[in-house]
Amino acid sequence: MASSSVPDHRILHISDTRLLTDSQISGENIDCGDAVARLLDEVEEIDDRPEALVLTGTLPNGYRTDRPRFRSVVERAAERVDIQVIWGMGDHGGGATPGELDNEVHDVNGLRLIAVNSNVSGRLHGEVDEAQLAWLRSVLAAPAPHGSILVLHHPPVPTPDPLMEMGELTNQDALESAVVGSDLRTILAGHLHYSTLCTFAGATVSVAAASCYTQDLGIDWDSTGQAHLVRAFGNRIVNAAVRLGRHQRPR
Repeated sequence: MASSSVPDHRILHISDTRLLTDSQISGENIDCGDAVARLLDEVEEIDDRPEALVLTGTLPNGYRTDRPRFRSVVERAAERVDIQVIWGMGDHGGGATPGELDNEVHDVNGLRLIAVNSNVSGRLHGEVDEAQLAWLRSVLAAPAPHGSILVLHHPPVPTPDPLMEMGELTNQDALESAVVGSDLRTILAGHLHYSTLCTFAGATVSVAAASCYTQDLGIDWDSTGQAHLVRAFGNRIVNAAVRLGRHQRPR
């Protein structure tokens, strides 16, 4: 019997907006508000409108002082299309604004999304510390009606890129012990700038390619970005990559 084509939940997963003041990739300056506005305009064109927008990184140092405007642009656009925003941002430059990137729990019509800040101030690598792990265990102690999704920037996956090994998520064994046997269905992450899937603690890890530029492991960097549409069909999670940057925002 064929599975139903109507998902129980729909989430748009965007990672690594990487709004640089001086981009070494494109050689251009990218305005924070305008770049995000163009990206979110494309959300309105998706027929299968998401219930939530999940962002998993990175807003680098160049825009630390512009973060309030970044949040404002995203939240205004999400309100316009009536979707919930879930922040799971990483920051290579270190030092998130106090209270801005706290660990949070969100209910998306019975689907529980747990955002954990894996950023380590001033470092490329990520970590979920003991206090966060204890908090995560307490959250997962009782199952959610439709299961749980963990949202963080640094993915618990092996990488073939030697450069990214320096920026991996540390203490992955401890994280696995904290979530194994729970109702965790998938982990949404970013950081790597390429799309990949992996198993972890009986769940899947889905890494969204960067929305700014995507790394091709076999060749080079590509200027086209991607996002992921995440659909839940009962106990099954389906991820599909969506190309970004196809349209120019009208002036």
